[in-house]
Order: sequence, then C-alpha cells, then structure tokens
Amino acid sequence: MAHALEAWKRSSVDAGMRGLKRHVEPEDPELMSTRATLGEVTMRLDLAEDLIENGGLVDEWKKRKLCGAR
Repeated sequence: MAHALEAWKRSSVDAGMRGLKRHVEPEDPELMSTRATLGEVTMRLDLAEDLIENGGLVDEWKKRKLCGAR
C-alpha cells in the first residue's frame, strides 16, 4: 500500500511540475504579440503624459479626464 501511495504521489508531483513549466514560459504567439502591443501602448501613454505636463496643459488634461471628454 505504501508503495502505491508513493508512486501516486510521485506521478502527481511530476504532472504538476510539467504543468507549471508550461505556464511559466509561454510560447503562445498571440500572448507575445499582446504583450508587445501593451508595452507599446504604455510607452505612448507615458510619452503623451510627459508632453502634456511639459507643455503646460496639465489642468486642461485633468479637466477633460475627469469629464470623460476626449
């Protein structure tokens, strides 16, 4: 009985480790593309915020942001 339990435990741990390895390093092209797009959008947002702040448009930007206007 102990031998069967040990074999079951080993099998479960091995399967779990394989599952974790699959999720740790995603190779999915769609996920990689989405992450790249998110990075680009984030950089554009940072740039836009810097331009707004350095251009003295902070008050107008905050007002529009609060009103939901574009």
